[in-house]
Formats: sequence, structure tokens, C-alpha cells
Amino acid sequence: PILGNDIPGLKYTIERTNSGKCVDMFDTESIINGIRHIMDNYEEYRCNLGKLLLLSDPIKEIEKIINEND
Repeated sequence: PILGNDIPGLKYTIERTNSGKCVDMFDTESIINGIRHIMDNYEEYRCNLGKLLLLSDPIKEIEKIINEND
């Protein structure tokens, strides 16, 4: 599972696919809560991350994001 910074690019990928949690990396409490959340839901995140890695096509994902904003 992924613990990522709460920015649009990571949030779109990580939380949309339910493969991890995005947190405010400048807030210790946010990081701790994110880690706890991942630990409490580890198996679900682990499975989803595996699917994401097997099925992801970075070029298609970038094109999809670009086309959504047109």
C-alpha cells in the first residue's frame, strides 16, 4: 500500500484505485493517522495495489487525465 502526499496527481491515482492513503506530509498527526488507516485496511489496499500495478498503463492514464480537462 502507498502512503502519498495529498496532491491532485497522487490523490487521483492512489485514492481513486483504493491502493493507499494520501495525507498532509507536513502534519505529523495526518501521517500517523494515514499509516494507522493503511494498517487497519492493509489486505484491501494490498490487493488493490497489486491490481493497479498489473493493470496500469501510465501513458493511457495521462491521456485520460488530459482529455477529462478538455
